[in-house]
Amino acid sequence: MQISTEEVNRLLATTPIRGGSAKSRIARSQNSDSSSISSEAVSVEISAKAQDIQKVKQAIEQVPDVRMDRVMQLKALVESGQYHVSGEDVADLMIRRTLADNTAL
Repeated sequence: MQISTEEVNRLLATTPIRGGSAKSRIARSQNSDSSSISSEAVSVEISAKAQDIQKVKQAIEQVPDVRMDRVMQLKALVESGQYHVSGEDVADLMIRRTLADNTAL
């Protein structure tokens, strides 16, 4: 079974990160210091879990949306008349995919 980028993004969006996101912490820090200019640097701590999530997102973004090798293989099978899929297989995959998509919600 393949997990789509949309499914991963939906799961990542629902994963709570303690202390809010790094962006919101930076914004709060900048808003509180907006009245005075300081030479101190703003530091942000990102948890190990958040770093792992960022790595996964970056890896997913590098994977192409279309696997051209697989597309060409299937195209050749269709053109040669060797590609046969039963209606039961299609229905089974549709149901399994629907259940997987609704489980994340």
